[in-house]
Amino acid sequence: MDNHNYIPGVVQISITARCQCNCRHCGVAHIKRHVRGEPTLAELDTLFADLQRSGTRVIDLFGGEPTLRADLFDILSLAKSYGFFTLVETNGWRLDERYICDIKAANLDQVYLSLDDYREEVHDTNRNLPGLFVKATHALALCRKHDLPVDVSFVPKDRDYFLNHLNTFLDFVFTKGADHVRILLPRFIGNMNLTDTSPFSDGKEQELVDLISPKHLPRIYFHSNDTPIDDISVCSAKQYFCHIMTNGDVLPCPYLPLVFGNIKEESIAAIFRRIQESDIMRRGGTHCLARDISFIKEVLSAITPDKPFIRMDAAARA
Repeated sequence: MDNHNYIPGVVQISITARCQCNCRHCGVAHIKRHVRGEPTLAELDTLFADLQRSGTRVIDLFGGEPTLRADLFDILSLAKSYGFFTLVETNGWRLDERYICDIKAANLDQVYLSLDDYREEVHDTNRNLPGLFVKATHALALCRKHDLPVDVSFVPKDRDYFLNHLNTFLDFVFTKGADHVRILLPRFIGNMNLTDTSPFSDGKEQELVDLISPKHLPRIYFHSNDTPIDDISVCSAKQYFCHIMTNGDVLPCPYLPLVFGNIKEESIAAIFRRIQESDIMRRGGTHCLARDISFIKEVLSAITPDKPFIRMDAAARA
């Protein structure tokens, strides 16, 4: 497995576990309740230097809700000083016109804006935050007004949504100003309760692509913007992506609670190589393990509410 010479090209960094929402579909809320603290600006400076040495090109600031960090603009400016392409994933609650102007002045490259529906009551009920739909859709229009690139992130509820609502949703967000839509299929951890027969399990989800209107396909991608539309289960964590939690622990992605090391103890390059060389990550070829039913039953069944992570670092070194 070449894995692009083990270079962590895209690194997602959770800078806070705080969030205003309590989303029905959230795949990380249960996990992050067990992680304490937030990285300081000094710690992020050390991390960014290590990422730059390791060949990272893209920094994806994640949460929780990153805009709850009072120093987010400083974090972005620091990341840009290292030459990274920067992304922020947000629910849009705080993105009024002043905030968008300030975040653009910090040289943010792109926003990932989460939207769940084209209907206010459905969206806000799903996120348990009344008023969010109005704020998020206004933020989408403001990003377009100020020429700030914005892709909408969307987690479909079920196959029925693809059949009866998805194309209406796509018409809505593209009219509002979205550049692209990133479809994040639900995983089998967190708040979702999927089954063996779920259309979102590996091997069954490809047929969902046929339900998308051809006029929208050029502006749609699943999970990562380089995921081939004819094989949407290809996993970026098996190629160039990893996730860093607020305490420095490194996971293949936020939906795979397998800890391969901590960036406070060793370089991201060493940890990323351990991920790519691990037998567990080689399972299923290039496909997503977080939607692999057999993997969930055989490996992640060991996870409990009190022990939400499986440590892989000690085993990998043995």
